[in-house]
Amino acid sequence: MTTPRGITYLLLTASLFWCLGVDETIAAERERIWTPSELIGGKAEAFWKGRSKLVVRFRVDAIRFVPTRYPDGSERRVLHLVPFGDLHTRNDFSVPISTRVLAALKRGGIRDIEDYFLGKIVEVKGKISATPLHLILSDTKWTYHINVRKLEQLIRVEPDPAASPRSRFV
Repeated sequence: MTTPRGITYLLLTASLFWCLGVDETIAAERERIWTPSELIGGKAEAFWKGRSKLVVRFRVDAIRFVPTRYPDGSERRVLHLVPFGDLHTRNDFSVPISTRVLAALKRGGIRDIEDYFLGKIVEVKGKISATPLHLILSDTKWTYHINVRKLEQLIRVEPDPAASPRSRFV
């Protein structure tokens, strides 16, 4: 015969195992290496809202210098790494590199930053951030970024064995 205490114990144990399974699934997704197109395909918003750190791997197809205005009124051109992919991927995801990280790379002996990244396979780790673009007579368009503010966020930069070297700036 089952007692109310036994039923409560059974339900608590079952919910604990279920929660552990869900946590393992979330942890596995965080540890997974993502591509920009996978994130843009609906996952970016969930991770942006959850503020999880992710690892994203892609081939740098272009370097884009984006004029950026800061709250203090200053304006700088920020280097963005643009992934290889279709137009949707190229326009909706990028990796801005902070001036502090660029300075650290230059101190490390890298003279031509654009050449260092262009055509290479890059892995970065960080939180997804989103920027809205409010269009007239249209839905708000969101672009997603992983801001590289520390050198440690650049996990890997290596040549792509399948790509031929080329130079393209956007």
